[in-house]
Amino acid sequence: MAVNYPLSNFTGIDIVPTFPVDTHPSNTAFEQVDITEGLPFPDNKFDFINIRFVLCLMQEKNLTFIFKEIMRVLKPGGWLEILDFTSDLINPGPAHRYFYNKYQALWRQRGINFYLISALPKYLRRYDLIDIHNEEKTTFFGKKGGVIGELCLKDWARVYITLKNSLCEFSSITSEAYCQLVEDFKTEVDDYHTAFKMSRTFAQKPRKKLLNL
Repeated sequence: MAVNYPLSNFTGIDIVPTFPVDTHPSNTAFEQVDITEGLPFPDNKFDFINIRFVLCLMQEKNLTFIFKEIMRVLKPGGWLEILDFTSDLINPGPAHRYFYNKYQALWRQRGINFYLISALPKYLRRYDLIDIHNEEKTTFFGKKGGVIGELCLKDWARVYITLKNSLCEFSSITSEAYCQLVEDFKTEVDDYHTAFKMSRTFAQKPRKKLLNL
């Protein structure tokens, strides 16, 4: 986007330093920020805020504060866009079903709302956002999904590997058995035509504060 819109300025944030230091467009900047501690920007700073793959990992107790911060730094008339995975599971094989169930239970234990993304349009109304739109797209893992499906399969397998220690401890499964499940997941998606849904929600901050009648 920074290349396509050279007259705009883009600021990225993440809890870890993921921004490329050597090469990046001159109209981009990065700050290492823990969003649960607040956003280091003045009020009404941004015309557009894009959030990707963050809310599905946030504890529910932090969501009110996070959204208040987002609304604070978004300009009146500005737009908020949220892209994330839904909780829908389509044609899972045994390995994927195992990961899904354990992942869901672990997140629930940590106070994360596994179904938040599917309920976003309703949730955003709490913050007086208007023109709320939502669209979902189904993507198949593996061969049926083409190049994107193959990339998604690699990414999800990498996520499951990253979560290995936490899920092994949580479910009392051995490391060897867990790794075998990851390998099973990689192959079964083609047999079961496994897919997932992505949700894209966007809404506008009113130009004038709405009156609470």
